[in-house]
Parts: sequence; structure tokens; C-alpha cells
Amino acid sequence: MPTAAQLTVILKPRYRRRITVTGVGISLTDYTIPVTLDIRDKISIKFPGVFAVDEAGNVLPAVVDKFSWIFGTPTIWIKIPSLPANVVKTLYLYYGIMKPQLFRYSDVFLYGDDFQDPDFTLAYWSLSISGSPTVTRSFIGSTLRISGTFPYGTGYFMGKPLISYSPGKHIQYVARATYTGSGEIHSPRFNIGWDTYPRVIFLRFMPGYWKVETWSSAEGSILRHSVTGYLREYVLVDVYVTPSGFRHIMRTPDRATTFMDYTFSTTPNTTQLNFGIANWSTTTQTLDAVFYHTFMRHYVSPEPSVSIEPEEEVYRYPDTL
Repeated sequence: MPTAAQLTVILKPRYRRRITVTGVGISLTDYTIPVTLDIRDKISIKFPGVFAVDEAGNVLPAVVDKFSWIFGTPTIWIKIPSLPANVVKTLYLYYGIMKPQLFRYSDVFLYGDDFQDPDFTLAYWSLSISGSPTVTRSFIGSTLRISGTFPYGTGYFMGKPLISYSPGKHIQYVARATYTGSGEIHSPRFNIGWDTYPRVIFLRFMPGYWKVETWSSAEGSILRHSVTGYLREYVLVDVYVTPSGFRHIMRTPDRATTFMDYTFSTTPNTTQLNFGIANWSTTTQTLDAVFYHTFMRHYVSPEPSVSIEPEEEVYRYPDTL
């Protein structure tokens, strides 16, 4: 990776902002901070390149969460290798770069993918397939579409390894449901974690519903929470790992935030980042779902505070003189 000085010469970022980050009461390692900053007129979907630099001149990975534009002001995510307790750090965010995205989600988050690079996506995720569905994965405009024919009892999931359950993780998915039929369809479905029973905790879509359910071989499927009104819409799903369970927060561009909590009745075991499609209806179904991005990061509440200073012009391109 080039130095900060080399990057500014090579990439010629037009703007920068000084950002002050104030740590919390505990030391944080590899913490990804959200910086809410409306720079929609300074970057584009084609050239969303950004990077950050700390006081020592170290380059910090950063990405633009372009899908947050759907929900309002964009978020820039910056990974800070170390943030000691209650320490104030100064960063500089550079943007207005006429280059594609400089970093991958996997550089910035514990796990993550925005599906811009099909070869990377296919190598990055592990597959879990139940039964024998006929599945096609396609990439259109930085999205991943999973579609195909799913007989009863089949499923197709992409995920990362299970991690031990520990409060302080944040998982996010941006997806669009495309299934409009009826029956026990999970399109899309997000597997969130397990307890020691063992039962899996998952969030799934049915026509017009999002549902939090658990499944175990002893109990079968049990509905824990549901909310209506998300049929065929973009939906942003935030899952926060809490000391007692999982908090699911659902948002769409035109609907209020909805909270769906799951509290463990037994000992929690693992957390996971896992998404896909399953069919538990009695007939074969043709299903598809579109995924826009997903990530897992470390999380504390309250988060480190972020102060953003006015914009500075760093480089002026000739056609703007």
C-alpha cells in the first residue's frame, strides 16, 4: 500500500475533511466507525473512491456505503486499527477521487462484501446447500442475485465461519425481496446465530412479512416475532448482538424503523453472517432474491463520537478552473 503522501499525488483527491474521533471507556481494536457525510455531489457510483489518514500518516481503509443513499445521507466507513480508551484521534478523509473504490468491504469490516467483484465474491464466501436446488448466481450493477428452482426442503446459503457468541457485533444486510407467491418460503433468509439447545435463530421473508424464527430438530420452527409491509421493497436489516440476544432493526426508504428482538431462553453459542434462500413449502418453487451488500463489524454502545470539520479543497482538476 502506498503512503498517504504517495496516494495524494497518485490519486489527486479533490477534497478532504478533518475528522475528530473520541474513544469510549474501553480500548477498541480494528473498530469500524461510521461517518455520516453527504458527499453525493462529490463522488459517484462509478468513482466512489475514498481513503483516510491518521495523525501519523498511516493510510486507513475506508469505503462509501452507497446504498445508504437510498435511506438518506451516505455513510463512509473507516477502519481504525487501535482506539485507546477515551483518547481523541484526528483523521483526514479524502474524497472526490476519479477512481473506482480503493478498498473492499473485507478490508474495512470483520467480514463484508458489496458484490462489486464477482471473482472475489465467489472465492470469499463458503457455500451451504441443502438438497438439490438448481441455482444461478448472477451479478448486475454491483448486486448479487441468487435464483433458481427449489424443491421442498432445499436451500442455498453463502456465509462466513461461525464465531463464538459475544455481545458487541453489528451485522447488516441490504436486500430486495422478489418472491410474490405463497407458502413457507424463505426468500431471502438470514441466519443470525445458534444457541446450545441447539436451535438456529434466523430472519426470513414471506410475502408481505419479515419474521424472526428459531428452528431445532426437537422443536421444529417457532415464530418469535413478525412485521408486515415489506413486500418487494429495498430493506436494510441491522442486527445487533446484545448480552441477552439479537436486536433486528428493519428499515425501508418509506417506512419507519421496526424493532424485532429475540431474547435467548438458553445459553447463546455462536453468531454468524449467512444469507440465502430456502423452500419449506410443499411444492417446488422458482425463487430469487437480490443482495446489495452485507458486513459484520465490532460494535459498542455508545459508539465513539465523531466530529466533522468543514471541507477543504486539496486538488483542482483542470476542467474546474
